Amino acid sequence: MATLLTRDSDGESIVLDVVTSFIVSPSATVSRHPIEEGADIADHRHVEQVQINLVCRVTPSPLSTAQGSETGAARVQKVWDFLNTAGRISQQDRGTVTLSSDSEKIDTWENLVLLRWPRSVGLLSGAEFQLMFRQLAFATIERVKAPDRAITSSGSNKEKGENGTDPASDVDDSTLKQGTEKARDAIKFVGAPFNPFS
Repeated sequence: MATLLTRDSDGESIVLDVVTSFIVSPSATVSRHPIEEGADIADHRHVEQVQINLVCRVTPSPLSTAQGSETGAARVQKVWDFLNTAGRISQQDRGTVTLSSDSEKIDTWENLVLLRWPRSVGLLSGAEFQLMFRQLAFATIERVKAPDRAITSSGSNKEKGENGTDPASDVDDSTLKQGTEKARDAIKFVGAPFNPFS
């Protein structure tokens, strides 16, 4: 089984000898808006970008010659240099990596940014790396034609009264007052705290 990390900025890759843990963590958050009385309003769920945690080991001796010509401490150092560059590369230079593997248990993940890459060296040969990635979502920008001014200008089709003012409405003040009171009562009803015993 071969697991590769490829740096998207220059196409350089490294091979992880053994992956001992692979965790994909989808998550979501709920927006919360406090109000003066009652519980907070929480009516929207926002899906977060996927987080991937990977624990792997890199040994001084590659499993095959296809994994590069470096051996010994130079091979472990190459992986360490790769991770340092991937973790510190600027966003303008597309500081993302692609994770791929020929194992059925690990899918291909693109647009990953490296957030943590601690290294530990023990009694066994080589080094263990605990990698944490977050997947990015890129927005695209495109030019669109603005709508005609005649469509967007408000009141362009209304006839103006004297001195350029809008013509008088047929609705009297009492009707407007009743409508305002109904709207105010509706607002009070919607904003009231929920009572399950009412």
